[in-house]
Amino acid sequence: MQKTAGPVSDFPDFKGKIELKKTEFLRKCAEVNQYVKGFKRVPSEIKIGSARVGPGSFIRSMAAAMLKPAAKTVKIESADNYPQAVKSGDFENLKYKDQWLFVQGFEGKNIIRWAKLQSWTIKPARLNKESESPAQ
Repeated sequence: MQKTAGPVSDFPDFKGKIELKKTEFLRKCAEVNQYVKGFKRVPSEIKIGSARVGPGSFIRSMAAAMLKPAAKTVKIESADNYPQAVKSGDFENLKYKDQWLFVQGFEGKNIIRWAKLQSWTIKPARLNKESESPAQ
C-alpha cells in the first residue's frame, strides 16, 4: 500500500453521464493509476474527452465496472466527490472563529476546504493492545 495524499484543488462540477467502451475505460484507469503513482495523490479531476470528472464519480464507475465484468461499456455518472468522512458533520463543526490564536474575523474557511480535500487520505488507526490507545 502506498502513501497517497488527497486532491489539491476543487473538483469539477460534472453533471451528466458518459458511456465508454470498457477498453477505453480501462485505459483511463491505467492513466489514473499512473497519475496516483507519479504524483502520490488522488487527482482532482479526470479528463474524459471534453468532460472533466471528479474522483468520486470515477471511482464509483470503477466499482460498478467490477460488479459487471462481462459488460462491454462503463457508465460514468455524477457522484459526490468527498469520502463518507466529510459527510459525518465534523467539518461543519470546525471553527476557528473567536479563538485567541487568530486575528479578529478569521474563520479558517480555506483550512477547512483543504482538510476536506485531504479527507481522501483518512485511514483507520490501529490500537496498541497494551494501552488501548492509538498506536504511535
